[in-house]
Amino acid sequence: MAPDKLSGLIGLGYEAPLAQPAWRIFAEEAAAVLNCQLAMIEYCDEAAPDRSFIATGGLDGFEEVFAASRARGDEDRYLVAIRNRPAGTVLLGSEIVPPQLMRQSESYTRLALPWQLEHFLFGAITTGGGVEAFFSLGRTGREPAFEPDDKDLISQMLLSHLRRSMSLRREAEAIRGANAVLAAVVNQSTHAVVVFDGAGRPVVVNESASTVLSADDGLTLVNGALRAADPQAQALLDRALLATLQTALGRQLTAPAPVVVPRRLGKHPYRVVFSPLSLRSDRTGLPPGSAVVAVIHQERRGDRQDLPSTLRSTFGLSRAEVRLCSALLAGQSLPEAANALNISRNTAKTHLARVFDKTGVRSQAALLRLLGTARTPSRVDTRDSRSWW
Repeated sequence: MAPDKLSGLIGLGYEAPLAQPAWRIFAEEAAAVLNCQLAMIEYCDEAAPDRSFIATGGLDGFEEVFAASRARGDEDRYLVAIRNRPAGTVLLGSEIVPPQLMRQSESYTRLALPWQLEHFLFGAITTGGGVEAFFSLGRTGREPAFEPDDKDLISQMLLSHLRRSMSLRREAEAIRGANAVLAAVVNQSTHAVVVFDGAGRPVVVNESASTVLSADDGLTLVNGALRAADPQAQALLDRALLATLQTALGRQLTAPAPVVVPRRLGKHPYRVVFSPLSLRSDRTGLPPGSAVVAVIHQERRGDRQDLPSTLRSTFGLSRAEVRLCSALLAGQSLPEAANALNISRNTAKTHLARVFDKTGVRSQAALLRLLGTARTPSRVDTRDSRSWW
Protein backbone atom coordinates (compact mmCIF):
# COMPACT_ATOMS: atom_id res chain seq x y z
CA MET A 1 0.00 0.00 0.00
CA ALA A 2 1.26 3.48 -0.87
CA PRO A 3 2.31 5.38 2.31
CA ASP A 4 0.69 8.59 1.07
CA LYS A 5 -2.70 6.86 0.74
CA LEU A 6 -2.48 5.45 4.26
CA SER A 7 -1.36 8.86 5.55
CA GLY A 8 -4.36 10.46 3.85
CA LEU A 9 -6.66 7.89 5.43
CA ILE A 10 -5.20 8.59 8.89
CA GLY A 11 -5.64 12.31 8.34
CA LEU A 12 -9.27 11.76 7.37
CA GLY A 13 -9.78 9.87 10.61
CA TYR A 14 -8.44 12.79 12.64
CA GLU A 15 -10.76 15.19 10.85
CA ALA A 16 -13.91 13.11 11.40
CA PRO A 17 -16.17 14.20 14.28
CA LEU A 18 -18.07 11.72 16.43
CA ALA A 19 -20.89 11.52 13.92
CA GLN A 20 -22.02 8.84 11.49
CA PRO A 21 -21.86 10.82 8.20
CA ALA A 22 -18.18 11.76 8.65
CA TRP A 23 -17.18 8.22 9.56
CA ARG A 24 -19.16 6.88 6.61
CA ILE A 25 -16.88 8.95 4.38
CA PHE A 26 -13.88 7.51 6.23
CA ALA A 27 -15.20 3.96 5.75
CA GLU A 28 -15.68 4.52 2.01
CA GLU A 29 -12.10 5.72 1.71
CA ALA A 30 -10.81 2.87 3.90
CA ALA A 31 -12.50 0.27 1.69
CA ALA A 32 -10.79 1.75 -1.37
CA VAL A 33 -7.35 2.27 0.19
CA LEU A 34 -7.26 -1.17 1.87
CA ASN A 35 -8.61 -2.99 -1.21
CA CYS A 36 -11.72 -4.35 0.52
CA GLN A 37 -15.35 -4.72 -0.39
CA LEU A 38 -16.37 -3.65 3.11
CA ALA A 39 -14.99 -1.32 5.78
CA MET A 40 -16.99 -0.60 8.92
CA ILE A 41 -16.74 1.50 12.08
CA GLU A 42 -18.98 0.58 15.03
CA TYR A 43 -19.04 3.07 17.93
CA CYS A 44 -20.97 2.60 21.17
CA ASP A 45 -21.17 5.11 24.02
CA GLU A 46 -23.19 3.83 26.98
CA ALA A 47 -23.37 7.27 28.61
CA ALA A 48 -24.63 8.94 25.43
CA PRO A 49 -26.49 6.37 23.30
CA ASP A 50 -27.45 9.05 20.78
CA ARG A 51 -23.78 9.27 19.81
CA SER A 52 -23.55 5.54 19.03
CA PHE A 53 -23.43 4.70 15.34
CA ILE A 54 -22.51 2.19 12.67
CA ALA A 55 -20.82 3.50 9.52
CA THR A 56 -19.91 1.32 6.54
CA GLY A 57 -18.25 1.91 3.21
CA GLY A 58 -17.98 -0.16 0.06
CA LEU A 59 -21.29 -2.04 0.09
CA ASP A 60 -24.68 -0.45 -0.44
CA GLY A 61 -27.28 -1.72 2.00
CA PHE A 62 -24.93 -3.54 4.37
CA GLU A 63 -25.12 -0.85 7.03
CA GLU A 64 -28.91 -1.10 7.35
CA VAL A 65 -28.90 -4.90 7.52
CA PHE A 66 -26.11 -4.96 10.09
CA ALA A 67 -27.78 -2.27 12.24
CA ALA A 68 -31.05 -4.23 12.19
CA SER A 69 -29.18 -7.35 13.35
CA ARG A 70 -27.63 -5.36 16.20
CA ALA A 71 -31.04 -3.97 17.18
CA ARG A 72 -32.42 -7.52 17.46
CA GLY A 73 -29.50 -8.48 19.70
CA ASP A 74 -28.40 -11.32 17.42
CA GLU A 75 -25.36 -13.20 18.67
CA ASP A 76 -22.13 -12.09 17.02
CA ARG A 77 -19.19 -14.36 17.84
CA TYR A 78 -16.78 -11.94 16.21
CA LEU A 79 -17.89 -9.07 18.44
CA VAL A 80 -17.73 -11.25 21.55
CA ALA A 81 -14.17 -12.29 20.66
CA ILE A 82 -12.83 -8.80 19.96
CA ARG A 83 -14.76 -7.02 22.75
CA ASN A 84 -12.68 -8.63 25.50
CA ARG A 85 -9.36 -7.74 23.92
CA PRO A 86 -7.20 -4.63 24.60
CA ALA A 87 -7.47 -1.63 22.29
CA GLY A 88 -5.30 -2.14 19.23
CA THR A 89 -5.94 -5.89 19.04
CA VAL A 90 -6.56 -7.18 15.51
CA LEU A 91 -7.91 -10.65 14.74
CA LEU A 92 -8.59 -12.47 11.49
CA GLY A 93 -12.06 -13.90 11.09
CA SER A 94 -10.57 -17.39 10.69
CA GLU A 95 -8.88 -17.03 14.10
CA ILE A 96 -12.26 -16.55 15.75
CA VAL A 97 -14.46 -18.96 13.81
CA PRO A 98 -13.12 -21.66 11.42
CA PRO A 99 -14.32 -20.98 7.83
CA GLN A 100 -16.35 -24.21 7.63
CA LEU A 101 -18.19 -23.43 10.86
CA MET A 102 -18.65 -19.79 9.84
CA ARG A 103 -20.55 -20.78 6.70
CA GLN A 104 -23.00 -22.79 8.79
CA SER A 105 -23.97 -19.88 11.01
CA GLU A 106 -27.16 -17.88 10.67
CA SER A 107 -25.27 -14.59 10.83
CA TYR A 108 -23.17 -15.62 7.81
CA THR A 109 -26.30 -16.37 5.82
CA ARG A 110 -27.84 -13.05 6.73
CA LEU A 111 -24.85 -10.70 6.74
CA ALA A 112 -22.11 -12.17 4.54
CA LEU A 113 -23.65 -14.46 1.93
CA PRO A 114 -25.72 -11.77 0.13
CA TRP A 115 -22.50 -9.86 -0.59
CA GLN A 116 -20.36 -13.01 -1.04
CA LEU A 117 -18.05 -11.97 1.80
CA GLU A 118 -15.64 -14.70 2.91
CA HIS A 119 -12.61 -13.07 4.53
CA PHE A 120 -12.79 -10.81 7.58
CA LEU A 121 -10.55 -8.75 9.84
CA PHE A 122 -11.63 -7.23 13.15
CA GLY A 123 -9.86 -4.61 15.25
CA ALA A 124 -10.55 -3.03 18.65
CA ILE A 125 -10.19 0.76 18.54
CA THR A 126 -11.45 1.53 22.06
CA THR A 127 -12.69 -0.85 24.75
CA GLY A 128 -13.84 -0.31 28.33
CA GLY A 129 -14.94 2.76 30.24
CA GLY A 130 -18.41 2.74 28.74
CA VAL A 131 -17.10 3.46 25.23
CA GLU A 132 -16.39 0.79 22.63
CA ALA A 133 -15.32 1.20 19.03
CA PHE A 134 -14.41 -1.46 16.48
CA PHE A 135 -13.02 -1.47 12.95
CA SER A 136 -13.88 -4.26 10.51
CA LEU A 137 -12.89 -5.20 6.96
CA GLY A 138 -14.42 -7.75 4.59
CA ARG A 139 -13.38 -9.27 1.25
CA THR A 140 -15.13 -11.64 -1.13
CA GLY A 141 -13.98 -15.19 -1.84
CA ARG A 142 -12.51 -13.99 -5.14
CA GLU A 143 -10.11 -11.69 -3.31
CA PRO A 144 -7.02 -12.64 -1.27
CA ALA A 145 -7.58 -13.55 2.35
CA PHE A 146 -6.20 -11.28 5.08
CA GLU A 147 -2.73 -12.19 6.31
CA PRO A 148 -0.67 -11.52 9.47
CA ASP A 149 0.98 -8.54 7.72
CA ASP A 150 -2.47 -6.99 7.35
CA LYS A 151 -3.01 -7.36 11.09
CA ASP A 152 0.25 -5.57 11.84
CA LEU A 153 -0.53 -2.77 9.40
CA ILE A 154 -4.00 -2.11 10.83
CA SER A 155 -2.89 -2.41 14.45
CA GLN A 156 0.30 -0.37 14.30
CA MET A 157 -0.52 2.19 11.62
CA LEU A 158 -4.25 2.81 11.84
CA LEU A 159 -6.03 1.77 15.04
CA SER A 160 -3.78 3.82 17.33
CA HIS A 161 -4.59 6.94 15.33
CA LEU A 162 -8.32 6.17 15.26
CA ARG A 163 -8.27 5.69 19.02
CA ARG A 164 -6.53 9.03 19.52
CA SER A 165 -8.89 10.76 17.11
CA MET A 166 -11.97 9.53 18.95
CA SER A 167 -10.42 10.38 22.31
CA LEU A 168 -9.63 13.91 21.17
CA ARG A 169 -13.18 14.34 19.87
CA ARG A 170 -14.66 13.20 23.17
CA GLU A 171 -12.38 15.58 25.05
CA ALA A 172 -13.34 18.42 22.74
CA GLU A 173 -17.05 17.74 23.21
CA ALA A 174 -16.58 17.63 26.99
CA ILE A 175 -14.74 20.96 26.86
CA ARG A 176 -17.49 22.51 24.77
CA GLY A 177 -20.12 21.22 27.17
CA ALA A 178 -18.27 22.51 30.22
CA ASN A 179 -17.58 25.85 28.60
CA ALA A 180 -20.86 26.60 26.87
CA VAL A 181 -20.81 30.21 28.04
CA LEU A 182 -17.27 30.69 26.79
CA ALA A 183 -18.13 29.13 23.45
CA ALA A 184 -21.16 31.40 23.10
CA VAL A 185 -19.07 34.48 23.84
CA VAL A 186 -16.19 33.47 21.57
CA ASN A 187 -18.60 32.75 18.75
CA GLN A 188 -19.85 36.33 18.94
CA SER A 189 -16.44 37.56 17.80
CA THR A 190 -16.19 38.69 14.19
CA HIS A 191 -12.58 37.49 14.23
CA ALA A 192 -11.53 33.88 13.86
CA VAL A 193 -10.34 32.71 17.29
CA VAL A 194 -8.48 29.50 18.20
CA VAL A 195 -7.41 28.65 21.76
CA PHE A 196 -4.48 26.22 22.17
CA ASP A 197 -3.45 24.21 25.21
CA GLY A 198 0.11 23.90 26.56
CA ALA A 199 0.93 21.18 24.02
CA GLY A 200 -0.13 23.37 21.10
CA ARG A 201 -3.40 21.52 20.48
CA PRO A 202 -6.60 23.48 19.72
CA VAL A 203 -9.19 23.28 22.50
CA VAL A 204 -11.59 25.99 21.28
CA VAL A 205 -12.30 26.94 17.66
CA ASN A 206 -15.02 29.54 17.23
CA GLU A 207 -17.46 29.60 14.33
CA SER A 208 -15.53 32.25 12.41
CA ALA A 209 -12.35 30.21 12.71
CA SER A 210 -14.17 27.06 11.60
CA THR A 211 -15.35 28.91 8.49
CA VAL A 212 -11.85 30.16 7.70
CA LEU A 213 -10.09 26.85 8.33
CA SER A 214 -12.61 24.78 6.36
CA ALA A 215 -12.37 27.03 3.28
CA ASP A 216 -9.00 25.53 2.24
CA ASP A 217 -7.79 28.98 1.24
CA GLY A 218 -4.18 28.96 2.37
CA LEU A 219 -4.81 28.13 6.04
CA THR A 220 -6.42 25.07 7.58
CA LEU A 221 -6.39 22.78 10.62
CA VAL A 222 -4.90 19.31 10.04
CA ASN A 223 -4.39 16.72 12.78
CA GLY A 224 -4.78 19.39 15.43
CA ALA A 225 -2.26 21.83 13.94
CA LEU A 226 -2.50 25.03 11.93
CA ARG A 227 -1.29 24.33 8.41
CA ALA A 228 -0.41 26.97 5.81
CA ALA A 229 -0.17 26.13 2.11
CA ASP A 230 2.89 28.39 1.88
CA PRO A 231 6.02 26.68 3.37
CA GLN A 232 7.56 29.93 4.60
CA ALA A 233 4.33 30.92 6.30
CA GLN A 234 4.16 27.44 7.87
CA ALA A 235 7.63 27.84 9.37
CA LEU A 236 6.65 31.23 10.79
CA LEU A 237 3.42 29.82 12.25
CA ASP A 238 5.31 27.00 13.98
CA ARG A 239 7.89 29.38 15.43
CA ALA A 240 5.30 31.93 16.57
CA LEU A 241 3.13 29.32 18.31
CA LEU A 242 6.16 27.74 20.03
CA ALA A 243 7.44 31.12 21.22
CA THR A 244 4.02 32.09 22.55
CA LEU A 245 3.64 28.75 24.33
CA GLN A 246 6.99 29.28 26.02
CA THR A 247 5.91 32.77 27.09
CA ALA A 248 2.68 31.36 28.51
CA LEU A 249 4.72 28.90 30.55
CA GLY A 250 6.67 31.74 32.15
CA ARG A 251 9.68 32.13 29.88
CA GLN A 252 10.30 35.76 28.96
CA LEU A 253 10.44 36.02 25.18
CA THR A 254 9.78 38.79 22.71
CA ALA A 255 6.23 38.57 21.39
CA PRO A 256 6.28 37.14 17.85
CA ALA A 257 5.25 39.37 14.96
CA PRO A 258 1.92 38.69 13.25
CA VAL A 259 2.27 35.90 10.71
CA VAL A 260 1.13 36.73 7.20
CA VAL A 261 -0.39 33.73 5.44
CA PRO A 262 -0.86 34.12 1.67
CA ARG A 263 -4.19 33.21 0.12
CA ARG A 264 -5.37 32.59 -3.42
CA LEU A 265 -5.02 35.01 -6.30
CA GLY A 266 -6.81 38.29 -5.71
CA LYS A 267 -7.28 37.85 -1.97
CA HIS A 268 -5.42 39.65 0.75
CA PRO A 269 -3.54 37.40 3.17
CA TYR A 270 -4.57 36.35 6.62
CA ARG A 271 -2.73 37.83 9.59
CA VAL A 272 -2.41 35.40 12.51
CA VAL A 273 -1.65 37.00 15.87
CA PHE A 274 -0.64 34.78 18.82
CA SER A 275 -1.11 35.93 22.43
CA PRO A 276 -0.14 34.00 25.60
CA LEU A 277 -2.49 33.23 28.47
CA SER A 278 -0.34 33.50 31.59
CA LEU A 279 -0.51 30.53 33.91
CA ARG A 280 -0.82 33.01 36.78
CA SER A 281 -3.81 34.83 35.30
CA ASP A 282 -7.45 34.20 36.03
CA ARG A 283 -8.71 31.62 33.55
CA THR A 284 -12.29 31.36 34.72
CA GLY A 285 -14.38 29.91 31.91
CA LEU A 286 -11.40 28.74 29.87
CA PRO A 287 -10.79 25.06 29.15
CA PRO A 288 -8.20 23.44 31.46
CA GLY A 289 -4.67 23.94 30.19
CA SER A 290 -5.47 26.84 27.85
CA ALA A 291 -2.20 28.58 27.03
CA VAL A 292 -2.41 30.55 23.78
CA VAL A 293 -5.02 32.47 21.83
CA ALA A 294 -4.60 32.88 18.08
CA VAL A 295 -6.67 35.49 16.26
CA ILE A 296 -6.91 35.18 12.48
CA HIS A 297 -7.53 38.58 10.93
CA GLN A 298 -9.11 38.94 7.52
CA GLU A 299 -8.68 42.31 5.87
CA ARG A 300 -12.09 43.61 4.95
CA ARG A 301 -13.00 45.51 1.84
CA GLY A 302 -12.65 49.25 2.30
CA ASP A 303 -10.40 48.90 5.39
CA ARG A 304 -7.06 49.38 3.63
CA GLN A 305 -5.25 52.07 1.75
CA ASP A 306 -4.77 51.58 -1.96
CA LEU A 307 -1.74 49.28 -2.20
CA PRO A 308 -0.11 50.72 -5.34
CA SER A 309 -0.25 54.32 -4.16
CA THR A 310 0.97 53.35 -0.68
CA LEU A 311 3.94 51.43 -2.03
CA ARG A 312 4.90 54.12 -4.50
CA SER A 313 4.63 56.99 -2.00
CA THR A 314 6.25 55.19 0.96
CA PHE A 315 9.02 53.22 -0.71
CA GLY A 316 9.36 54.78 -4.15
CA LEU A 317 8.60 51.58 -6.01
CA SER A 318 8.14 51.62 -9.77
CA ARG A 319 4.90 50.51 -11.41
CA ALA A 320 6.48 47.19 -12.39
CA GLU A 321 7.70 46.62 -8.83
CA VAL A 322 4.27 47.46 -7.44
CA ARG A 323 2.61 44.99 -9.79
CA LEU A 324 5.01 42.27 -8.65
CA CYS A 325 4.33 43.05 -4.97
CA SER A 326 0.58 42.93 -5.59
CA ALA A 327 0.90 39.50 -7.20
CA LEU A 328 3.01 38.16 -4.32
CA LEU A 329 0.61 39.59 -1.76
CA ALA A 330 -2.25 37.88 -3.57
CA GLY A 331 -0.59 34.53 -2.86
CA GLN A 332 1.34 33.86 -6.06
CA SER A 333 4.84 32.40 -6.04
CA LEU A 334 7.57 34.29 -7.88
CA PRO A 335 7.36 32.05 -11.00
CA GLU A 336 3.56 32.34 -10.99
CA ALA A 337 3.78 36.12 -10.67
CA ALA A 338 6.27 36.31 -13.54
CA ASN A 339 3.97 34.26 -15.73
CA ALA A 340 0.90 36.32 -14.79
CA LEU A 341 2.76 39.58 -15.50
CA ASN A 342 4.17 38.23 -18.77
CA ILE A 343 7.79 38.80 -17.74
CA SER A 344 10.72 36.40 -17.45
CA ARG A 345 11.64 34.86 -14.13
CA ASN A 346 15.00 36.69 -14.21
CA THR A 347 13.19 40.00 -14.67
CA ALA A 348 10.92 39.16 -11.74
CA LYS A 349 14.00 38.40 -9.62
CA THR A 350 15.50 41.74 -10.60
CA HIS A 351 12.32 43.59 -9.63
CA LEU A 352 12.20 41.72 -6.33
CA ALA A 353 15.84 42.52 -5.54
CA ARG A 354 15.12 46.22 -6.09
CA VAL A 355 12.04 45.98 -3.85
CA PHE A 356 14.22 44.45 -1.13
CA ASP A 357 16.70 47.32 -1.44
CA LYS A 358 13.96 49.97 -1.27
CA THR A 359 11.99 48.43 1.61
CA GLY A 360 14.93 47.17 3.67
CA VAL A 361 13.79 43.56 3.89
CA ARG A 362 15.84 40.52 2.95
CA SER A 363 13.28 37.82 2.15
CA GLN A 364 9.91 37.28 0.56
CA ALA A 365 8.43 36.29 3.94
CA ALA A 366 9.60 39.58 5.47
CA LEU A 367 8.22 41.49 2.50
CA LEU A 368 4.81 39.85 2.89
CA ARG A 369 4.82 40.69 6.58
CA LEU A 370 5.61 44.29 5.69
CA LEU A 371 2.88 44.50 3.07
CA GLY A 372 0.32 42.64 5.18
CA THR A 373 0.81 44.54 8.41
CA ALA A 374 1.64 47.99 6.98
CA ARG A 375 4.79 48.23 9.08
CA THR A 376 7.04 51.23 8.62
CA PRO A 377 10.62 50.81 7.31
CA SER A 378 12.12 51.62 10.73
CA ARG A 379 10.34 48.65 12.29
CA VAL A 380 11.11 46.06 9.63
CA ASP A 381 13.06 43.05 10.88
CA THR A 382 15.94 42.72 8.44
CA ARG A 383 17.54 39.75 10.18
CA ASP A 384 15.54 37.22 8.15
CA SER A 385 18.01 36.44 5.38
CA ARG A 386 16.50 33.31 3.88
CA SER A 387 16.76 33.02 0.13
CA TRP A 388 13.99 34.36 -2.00
CA TRP A 389 14.99 32.31 -5.03
